[in-house]
Amino acid sequence: MKLIKYTPHIVFCIILLSFKVWAENAPLFYGQEVVVTASRIPQLRSQLPASITVITSTEIKTLGARNMGDVLNYTYGTSSRTTGYLGSQVSGSIRGSSYQQMLILIDGQRINSPLLGGYDLGDLPVDNIEKVEIVRGPASALYGADAVGGVINIITKKAETSGKYSLNISSKLSERGANDLQLTTAGAADPLNYSFSAGQDFSPGYRDNSDYMSQKYSGDVSRRFSEQFNLRLGYDQYNDKKGVPGPLSSPSPFARQEDNDQHLRLLSETKVNDNWSIKFNSSFSQSDMIFDDTDPIFGYYAKHNSISNLYEFQNELKLGEHDLFNIGAEYRNDQGRSTASGTHLVYNKAVFIQDQHYFTPDLSLLLSNRYDSHSIYGDTSSPRVGMNYRLDSNSSVWASYGEAFRAPTLNDLFWYDPVWNMMGNPSLKPESSKNSEMGLTLKLDDKTELNASCFISKVTNYIDWAPNSYGTYEVQNVYDASISGYELGLNYYVMQELKCFVNYTAMNARDGTTREDLLYKPGTQYNTGLEYNDGNDHSAGILIRHVGQRDYTYFDTVSFTTKRWKLDAYTVVSVNFNFRMSTQMVLTMGAENFFNEDYQDTYDYPMPGRIYTFGIQYNLI
Repeated sequence: MKLIKYTPHIVFCIILLSFKVWAENAPLFYGQEVVVTASRIPQLRSQLPASITVITSTEIKTLGARNMGDVLNYTYGTSSRTTGYLGSQVSGSIRGSSYQQMLILIDGQRINSPLLGGYDLGDLPVDNIEKVEIVRGPASALYGADAVGGVINIITKKAETSGKYSLNISSKLSERGANDLQLTTAGAADPLNYSFSAGQDFSPGYRDNSDYMSQKYSGDVSRRFSEQFNLRLGYDQYNDKKGVPGPLSSPSPFARQEDNDQHLRLLSETKVNDNWSIKFNSSFSQSDMIFDDTDPIFGYYAKHNSISNLYEFQNELKLGEHDLFNIGAEYRNDQGRSTASGTHLVYNKAVFIQDQHYFTPDLSLLLSNRYDSHSIYGDTSSPRVGMNYRLDSNSSVWASYGEAFRAPTLNDLFWYDPVWNMMGNPSLKPESSKNSEMGLTLKLDDKTELNASCFISKVTNYIDWAPNSYGTYEVQNVYDASISGYELGLNYYVMQELKCFVNYTAMNARDGTTREDLLYKPGTQYNTGLEYNDGNDHSAGILIRHVGQRDYTYFDTVSFTTKRWKLDAYTVVSVNFNFRMSTQMVLTMGAENFFNEDYQDTYDYPMPGRIYTFGIQYNLI
């Protein structure tokens, strides 16, 4: 195994990274993060009955992530699967969920496609991210549809220090010809704060017809009108043009794709008094995807356009010392225009309520429920209950039960393709799940934190393609699924600047009827590595990522049957270094797949070998 062969080299790199450790005492552990995603109210992580991970912009930069798919591969219980390098589709998963069962938020606003269900994580750059909050387990009690596996909330950067301004430019090159260019600026002059970024990525590809070019823009402006009222406006845009090479066995040398996504959000907060605040959020999302294969025999053209409008009202109310209420309502309409599913407008209305009752300052009970009413698939109720006990200010044990659902997409409901004899199904039921979990977070000493959790999930009415009685392939509620597993995460702060981490996920995800493993759900995976950061842009990261065997299916052209097989496990090592050369300049060097592992994340789609990268960031102001 290559990893064993190169273990001495890895150890040597670790020694180089930790050269300062032996001369300094380790600092105290800093405690728990404040998170907002799990309860939609800012709270300490140790107060909540849920498995939560926060990944900061510093960690993202230290480990050298290129997109949100890379970020999900850092921690336990989450993963991403891709079909290649830059520009390839990246689908995420939380605890064995499909990418359509994982809700993606930007600053609390959903961006899942109403036509396709999920969101391509490769289309989510990391340049303007402040932090990412990952909440594992069902969250439909607060967020409604699609939060079966959990929620990923991307919190964007904003300037917060009055009188501070910055302007910098950065670029990164790789040995395969890929490059990106990024310009960012931020500033604050009380009461106005702003942050803007613009960038471009390019890759010539490593296979025929795998080139990629994208532009990305984001901005954030907030204004504090008074001590009680704050308004924030955010905008993101992503455009790309890329080749779609297809699998090795049946490549598509003429297939091209264009994506154009826009997200606009307005968030306001009124603080009535110390115990009562009112929030109103509205958002607009538009997504265009054009697929055009000009092959003279197998050519295909499709255009998908979706528009979503969301209006959301939320009351946060603290009653005495024992109850923290969150009461809200939501209205959303989705419009889809597609060459495959026609033009349709649907809407969803919802109300939710949550109460976290504190029996003592350390023992709390969380009760929440949401009622959704959809114009097509009807009404759905999503309850959740959780108990949390704080052992100390940084440690807790918890348990919870929750129900969640994944709504049929517009393509699921209305797809029609007479050439390939495939059609959607307006009578589909939402996928639904019942989930139980328990876990703990322990501060073992001043330098060590342990996270552990176990979970059981039963999913019914899984939506997939299947032949009907007329010989037509139709979207149907085809089977139930059973997913269970456990997760372990250990962080050890050798010193303030250096963290060692290891996390492990074991999972059993099976079809409830056939007992066969669900496709592309590894039984085991782990990540381990080092993060060094001195707080002055001197940083280094080593990540070792292992993914176990996964089931996949393929069509056997000899027997003309679909067969099931195992995709080999793989282990990939990546390294990344950042060096501040002067007050204004930072250099970046790294290597993805450092030991040139030959592997596939998706069957018949080879991954690139080792890729060296070099970058520079120059602070103009």
